[in-house]
Amino acid sequence: PPEFEGVWEWKNNQKPVFKKIIGASLINSIDIGPNGEIIIVRRTREIRIRESGEWKSYTSLISQIKNPKNVFISLNGNVWIGSENGLFLYRRHKKHWTFVEHTPSEKRNMVNDILIRSDSSIWLATADGIVVYKPNGDTMGISEIGEQKLSRVTGIAEDRDNNIWIGSGSTFSGTYFWNGEKWKSRSIGKIPSETFVHKIKKDFKNNLWFLCLSK
Repeated sequence: PPEFEGVWEWKNNQKPVFKKIIGASLINSIDIGPNGEIIIVRRTREIRIRESGEWKSYTSLISQIKNPKNVFISLNGNVWIGSENGLFLYRRHKKHWTFVEHTPSEKRNMVNDILIRSDSSIWLATADGIVVYKPNGDTMGISEIGEQKLSRVTGIAEDRDNNIWIGSGSTFSGTYFWNGEKWKSRSIGKIPSETFVHKIKKDFKNNLWFLCLSK
């Protein structure tokens, strides 16, 4: 009968308590996660998850699933659902974006170009030089090369020999490249002192192309 549709809940050293759930007769499977959350799947292709005492419906998550049969929450909180047309995985806590910011007033927050290097480090061309995020989690800032203050770096790229090239559309003329040991300068154009490298891009043959600005 409808008045008896629901689930029983047990807590430590307490008597079982009946929790009414409308449509409980349509529940195909139920599981409890590592943090105490409860998940149920219905024949109506609906997922319901109870967290902090509140039930939420996630119907859109299983639009491709035909007749869900079983549900399981793994130790990392991901949800596995077995159905007539295969096994589905819902990564509940997958983090898609991370916001990285220096002190709000810093010009390094203005990112003009991004390079993911072959060693998996991330190099940012910013309004105050270069910021490097290494695979081990360390961060390094480069604000000057020799006596040259970098300021606004607008282009960065890696060549086929893993050298890093940088340019600026306004601060310094020509380009600098890092060969793994030290920085070297390279003049570009008929009038090098008036030729600024705004962007650097690599083509499908690993050749570097320089977009230059002249005074």
